[in-house]
Amino acid sequence: MWLCCSLDMSRRHHGKIVQWIEIISKVLGSIAIILAWFQWKETNRLKRADHLQQLGVLLLENKEIQEVLHILIVGSTWYDAKTWSFVSDEMEQKVDRFLAYYSYVCYLRDNGLLGEKEFLIFKYDLAVIGSNPDMQTYLKHLQENAENSKLSEIPFQPILKYLSLQK
Repeated sequence: MWLCCSLDMSRRHHGKIVQWIEIISKVLGSIAIILAWFQWKETNRLKRADHLQQLGVLLLENKEIQEVLHILIVGSTWYDAKTWSFVSDEMEQKVDRFLAYYSYVCYLRDNGLLGEKEFLIFKYDLAVIGSNPDMQTYLKHLQENAENSKLSEIPFQPILKYLSLQK
């Protein structure tokens, strides 16, 4: 009888150990999931910061971007709105690359890949783009040509969308 009770207590004790092991493993598993989630968030934050830094470096170091932005700020002649022509083919290419860059920035913002705080870096330049009469004429001309040609995509659509929301 003593052996029987001893075996019964041993089984109960063993059962409690198994329960504690299950509880501990669930707690540790939960902690591991939480730590993995924090690590994932931190990795994403660092990747976003790196991408933003790359955009900023491109903005500051790209001579073409700086040249076009300067022309827009000082109001130099670069586009003839009456004839819809640039002062040179080279200038057209520079302006198109400039607009492609800022369209990409607007695309990132539209898709939640660039937050509002991060986007502040680009707002002044976008305001310059939106307030320059020649740029407005050029963008409108591109949009009308795309619509008249029944193109499925309008060039620089993200920047056009952003500028239309700012009016």
